[in-house]
Amino acid sequence: MNIDNKLLIIHENNCTNCRTCQLRCSFLHFQEFNPSKAYILIDSTGLFPKISFHKDCKKCGICIDYCLYDVFELVEVDNQ
Repeated sequence: MNIDNKLLIIHENNCTNCRTCQLRCSFLHFQEFNPSKAYILIDSTGLFPKISFHKDCKKCGICIDYCLYDVFELVEVDNQ
């Protein structure tokens, strides 16, 4: 999935803190299930998790593909 020409909207209130996105990311890029190595960052200290991305994120979209709770929404961007 290429997300370069799309706007990523994050619905943090849908996040259940299951960390599936982090596990898939770390496995794809580092061949181990380790949330601390994922390019997607989840701060779960508040009522709803705060989601951000590491500056080295590859924009591969695996976090979007495997999220079961519709946290991520991709919107086409018109580049005219």
